Amino acid sequence: EKLAFNDLAAVCHLLDLVFKDIEDTSGSEGSKVDTHDLFQGKNHSIPALQAAALALGVDQKELSEALISRRVAGVRAPRTAAEADIANQAFAKALYSRLFDWILVRVNQALKA
Repeated sequence: EKLAFNDLAAVCHLLDLVFKDIEDTSGSEGSKVDTHDLFQGKNHSIPALQAAALALGVDQKELSEALISRRVAGVRAPRTAAEADIANQAFAKALYSRLFDWILVRVNQALKA
């Protein structure tokens, strides 16, 4: 049950993330997780990315890399901010869908008992 709350917390924090387009010195485009989340101006003790990583039990840097880049033939290819946002929303949706399915199974098991 604790894992279900962690997953739900992760979904909420993932959807608070804001991505920002960046350009490196070579002129190639990419993105990064903005240091301000959707609640800009409010004081957060833990930024959304850190809170999501903590809830999922993964490294914050690895989560960020997974959202702002993709692997193509074993090579990391950067995503634009719009692509990173779409990937983040897809990840949150998949996580929420699995959580919902797990809850339905638990409810159905409880009703059978």
